[in-house]
Amino acid sequence: MKILFILILVFLCIYNYFQISKFKVYTYNVYTNKIRNNLRIIRISDFHDNALIDLKKLKKSIEDFDPHLVFLTGDIISRNTSEFSNISNFLNCFCEYDTYFVNGNHELENELKNKLYMLLKRHNIKDLNNSGVCLSLFNDKIFISGISFENNEVEEPSKESYNILACHNPQTFIASKTANYDLVLSGHKHGGQVRLPYFGQIIDHDFTFFPKYSKGLYKIKNTYFNIDSGLGQNINLRLNCKISYSRFKVKPIK
Repeated sequence: MKILFILILVFLCIYNYFQISKFKVYTYNVYTNKIRNNLRIIRISDFHDNALIDLKKLKKSIEDFDPHLVFLTGDIISRNTSEFSNISNFLNCFCEYDTYFVNGNHELENELKNKLYMLLKRHNIKDLNNSGVCLSLFNDKIFISGISFENNEVEEPSKESYNILACHNPQTFIASKTANYDLVLSGHKHGGQVRLPYFGQIIDHDFTFFPKYSKGLYKIKNTYFNIDSGLGQNINLRLNCKISYSRFKVKPIK
């Protein structure tokens, strides 16, 4: 019995290592009548200073997709991150792209968070917290908005542009009942970290059992709403919930 227990423990440790070190890529097609040209977006959330990820492989994966926009939706660091060389190497993956950042709860709780903001600026990554930017891409009007973790106020955007909202906590969007965003990108939940087949996430950060929204792409009225499982975790435990990031192909309805 003791040998069996040890074998099971070893198996779980190996399994968990692959869950938190080998990332998966989800590619979603979303459609709109607000743009005339294809738009490619990457969103990465909850990196948590994950030192186990092959960053060269991550960078190659991003280069192959060649995104027009990149969103980092919070918890790039953990609350106890004190050494930032791995974070700098991670941010190197995005300096060639139009990249935007919103914070998560771990950025707010880390006493050295100013080091992260200095690195973001050095890597030409824009702070989107509680602000909005109007873009013109291929003569299409794009409006992007970001909400910081401590802010629950979501402004209603214009109906004329293609509107993207980046926020760390998905509950920020769910509670707002905002209708005019076409694509909402969030994280925070880590996909549940521990998921059961057919049932999904067991319990979320708010101690809700089997929450309705935990991971993947949802359609709420006219809004595509995505929650990502993240590229890391603060607690090194994942079961049936591999680390991942998401890519979006926004396509015009013709």
